[in-house]
Amino acid sequence: MYRAFLIAAASAVVLGSCSENEIENSAKVSDGCTPMTFSTYLPGHTRGLSSVADIQTLAESGFKLYATYDNGGTATTLLNEKFSVDASTGVCSSTSGEQPYWPSDKSDTVCFIGMYPSNYFIESNLAKNGEEQYELKVETAGNKDVLVACVTQSEADSEGGNVSLTFKHVMAHAILKVSSADAADYAITLTQADLISVPASSTLNCSTGAIVADAAETTSFFFTAEAMEVAVSAGTIGSVMVPASGSTGTEVGLALTYVYDYGNDVVRTYKDTAYVTLVAGYQNNINVTVSGDKPLVVSGTIDEWIARHDYVDLGLPSGLLWATCNIGAESPEEYGNYFAWGETVPNINASWGNYSWCDGTMYVMTKYCATENFGTVDDLVQLELDDDAAHVIWGGSWRMPTSEEYAELINSSYTTREWTTFNDVNGILITSKANGNSIFLPAAGYYSSGKNSLVNRGQYWSSSLYTASSSYARFLEFYDTFCSMLNNTRVHASSIRPVREREP
Repeated sequence: MYRAFLIAAASAVVLGSCSENEIENSAKVSDGCTPMTFSTYLPGHTRGLSSVADIQTLAESGFKLYATYDNGGTATTLLNEKFSVDASTGVCSSTSGEQPYWPSDKSDTVCFIGMYPSNYFIESNLAKNGEEQYELKVETAGNKDVLVACVTQSEADSEGGNVSLTFKHVMAHAILKVSSADAADYAITLTQADLISVPASSTLNCSTGAIVADAAETTSFFFTAEAMEVAVSAGTIGSVMVPASGSTGTEVGLALTYVYDYGNDVVRTYKDTAYVTLVAGYQNNINVTVSGDKPLVVSGTIDEWIARHDYVDLGLPSGLLWATCNIGAESPEEYGNYFAWGETVPNINASWGNYSWCDGTMYVMTKYCATENFGTVDDLVQLELDDDAAHVIWGGSWRMPTSEEYAELINSSYTTREWTTFNDVNGILITSKANGNSIFLPAAGYYSSGKNSLVNRGQYWSSSLYTASSSYARFLEFYDTFCSMLNNTRVHASSIRPVREREP
C-alpha cells in the first residue's frame, strides 16, 4: 500500500518550560526560549528494493535531521538527530528526546537538512561551496531510494518556531524492460544486464535544489544476476536507484548479454551496449528490443508522476487515490494553476467571449449541454478526457474527480475536516477515518474575469456538469466554517486537484 504523511503543525515533544532551572543545559536556552518544532511532508511512495520498501516502513525507520548556522562566522551545529514520524498519528519527534532551541538572534538563518533513510546521512558529506551554499553529497547502494528535505529560515520567518520539511526524491530510478520480436521463433535468454559508467554519487545544492552527478567517479549496478527468458512482449528485468544529475540528466551505459538458441545445436551469445540518459528524481523507463545480430533498439520515457505527482490512499470505499498537490503546484500548500471548466490551458482571464465551449454567451453552449435553453443538447454531462486538464497535463490515469467523488471525500462517515494553516497557507486538512492518511487543500481562491478573489476560501472544479443549468459546473467550495459541493459558472478560473484509480 502506498501512503503519504502530511503533517500540519506536528511538533516535537517539548521536555521543559522556559525556566532555566528546569532545563539541564542552560546554554541551549535562547533569547525568549523558543523551541524548534517540526512538521513534515513525505511523498506517497518510495522505490526501495530492500526491506525498507514501503512508505510506512520508511517513515517508522526515521530520518536524520541536521541543522547548522553561522555564529559570528563559525558554523555552529544546533541539531544532529534522528527523527521519526508516527505512521498512525503523524507526530514528528526526536528519537533522543532532546529539545532543540532557536539561536538567540531571531534573525539568524538556520540551514535544516533531513534525509531518509537516516543511516545515509554522513556529516562529512555536507560542505559549503564557493558561494557559501551548503551542498550534500548523496550516495546509494543501488537498492534504496533517498529522500532529502532542505530549508533555510530564521525564527523570525517561522510560525511559532516551526520548521516545515518537504522531502523529495533525489535518486534516478531506472526500470529495465526487455523484449524480442524473434522470441516467437527462437529461445532467447538474457544472462546479464547492468548499468555501467554510473556516477557513484551526486551533489544536492541545499539552496537551489539542483542535483549534479559526480562524473569523476563511476561504478556499475546490476539489474539482474539471474538468467531470464526473453519474450515477445516486454518483461520487467529489474530496477535500480542510482545517482544522476537533475534537469538534463546523466548518460550511462546499458550492457546486456543474451543467448539465442536457433535450434539444430546452433547457439550464439551476444554482448551489446547502448547508452541512456537518467534524470534524478524521476522514474526512468528503459525499453530494449534485442534481435540477433542487429544492434539494440532502445526507447524510454520519464514518468513525472514519480517526481511530482504523488498520491494519498485515504481508504475510501471507492478506492480512489488523491493527488497531494494541485495542478501547477510542487507542494501541497502551493496554489498552482487556475482553469476555466473544461479547458486544459491555465487562464485567469476566461470570459464568455473567449471560453472554448460557448458561442460568446452563457446561453449558447457548444459542448456539454443538457438543457435546451443553454445551447444544443448533447447530453455530455461529464468531461471527456481530452477536455480534462488533469488527464491532459499529468497524463497516465490522472483525471479530475467527479462531483460524487468529492462528496465521498468530504463525507463525515469516511473523513474528518479541519481548517488549518500549513506553511503559512490556510486550507483544509482532510484525514481518513480508515487509515489516518491526510491531504491538504489550500484555500487558493479563484479568478473571475482576471480579478483575483482570494478571500480565504477554496474552489476546486469537479468534472461534472450542473445539468439544471448547463453554463454551470459542480465544484467543491470551503472556508473556515463551510465545506460543500456547489455550482459556479464555467468561466470562473478555479483550482484542480487530480485523482487516479487504484492499480489492479
